[in-house]
Amino acid sequence: MTEKVYLTDYEKRKKERNNAIIADFKKLNPLLMRRGYRPYRTISQIASKHKMTEAGVRSILRREGVIDKLSNIQ
Repeated sequence: MTEKVYLTDYEKRKKERNNAIIADFKKLNPLLMRRGYRPYRTISQIASKHKMTEAGVRSILRREGVIDKLSNIQ
């Protein structure tokens, strides 16, 4: 049995944006870390792409369980 999801248009856009941020982080962070950059650079790049603050991007990643702390990423 499928579960019905009732989201407003705003909630749908927000969910899509959050999923895009997560996908960007998972794709971009390993590449930048191999080049010697820290995860903070990845957050900065994603924030500018999505016209958000770095704190906003970190908050989304933390809330969705992608990261705990940026300093713990290796």
